[in-house]
Amino acid sequence: MAPQTTPSQSAQENSTRVLRSASREQPPLSPQKLFEEILHQVAEAQNFTELVYHNVEPEDGALVCKSLRANKQVERRSCRINFNAFPGTLRVVVMPTEIHDVHQRWAIYSAGSWREDDLITPDERYELCIGVGTTFTGFEGIYQGSSKEPDLFMRADVIEFPAIVIESGWSESFPYLRNDKDVWMLGSSVVEVTILLKWTELARKRVKGDIEVWRRDGSGGLTMEQHAIFPQPPHPLPGDRIEFTKQQLFKGSDISIANPGTTICLELSTLRRMAKQLLTKRMGMQPA
Repeated sequence: MAPQTTPSQSAQENSTRVLRSASREQPPLSPQKLFEEILHQVAEAQNFTELVYHNVEPEDGALVCKSLRANKQVERRSCRINFNAFPGTLRVVVMPTEIHDVHQRWAIYSAGSWREDDLITPDERYELCIGVGTTFTGFEGIYQGSSKEPDLFMRADVIEFPAIVIESGWSESFPYLRNDKDVWMLGSSVVEVTILLKWTELARKRVKGDIEVWRRDGSGGLTMEQHAIFPQPPHPLPGDRIEFTKQQLFKGSDISIANPGTTICLELSTLRRMAKQLLTKRMGMQPA
């Protein structure tokens, strides 16, 4: 069963991306057939492609993900493999675009600034792990059996789960990112902040950018704040940043954290500069 191709109009025009989704009307594939289907689609991809399969059983999803991660062809194509056991969505991102990964540079630059400004100590900077695409399992509750390869994470290096997670995608895939946010925030008690970046391609190769920041509210629920990347607000407010404390960032760390209540942040102005540079110089596009 080949998944249906459902690209946006702009994607059809310039082949920037393709979103393929398995039809719900056809019977589910066996784990072996699903694995073979994904391998075929990965091999055929010529640019950024997102493969989405619905109603995958937890046991099947776990088996297929394990097999994909062991496959050399999948590894060579820089795939990111995510399985949300509730509601059973298997998503494979092939050949992420540069704007899809701009937050990596943003986070690494920010961590360097924290050290330069003495907001974190040398020992704390050594302890801080910033990674991309690492496989996380061991989620709880209805998300048991899920596996995630985040677009970026931050954690104290000895901890099983990240404290801060960033997920990024084009607007077509954003509903899946929202669902995956629940895997992080509700399927684990460790993750403190999940940041979702949504990029929307508009007419004339312009790109709109938005951010959702999800946090715990202290009573078992979640709160969400929104920020605009592009178009840039004409008069950005002093709160034009994403803040969290050192205690949140180093949650569970074995080392002593100096002044754990200190607030550190990811400046959105820095993200805008980096994203604009990539869009204009590498992708032939413009900020909205």
